[in-house]
Amino acid sequence: MRRLQKLSRLSRYLEQFSIEGAACCFVVTQADATTKLNSAVGDQVLLARPEMHQDGDSDRFTQTLSTAIFVLAKDPGAGRTDARMNETYSRLEALSDRILEIITEGCTAGRCDLLSGLDLVSVDVVPEYSLFGGWNGYSLELKFQ
Repeated sequence: MRRLQKLSRLSRYLEQFSIEGAACCFVVTQADATTKLNSAVGDQVLLARPEMHQDGDSDRFTQTLSTAIFVLAKDPGAGRTDARMNETYSRLEALSDRILEIITEGCTAGRCDLLSGLDLVSVDVVPEYSLFGGWNGYSLELKFQ
């Protein structure tokens, strides 16, 4: 097996990812994300190009793939209220949960050839504020083996 085969498959999966209720785009850098969000409206899902880390020697090694997914809504600016922010974060939390459900099912149920052979080994969900030029929501940090 090629050493970068799993990285390539995960990249293709993220590049093709879509979910009802949000626009999705595949990004590489913060500047890339900011540019793509500049004229965007509605809820957005940014999927970062994954990274691969390898530990061990030539006889035995472990590959870990990691990526981040940002689930975001534009900050309302002057229209910001506690109630509006709570509603936004609640909606984005539900969308984040659905994204994790789709990815987990793809890994465990054998429903996705691109995720076949990958195990989702850790997930960190972090609330975010004012990213990429004024977007709020969650970052999902995923690690696969």
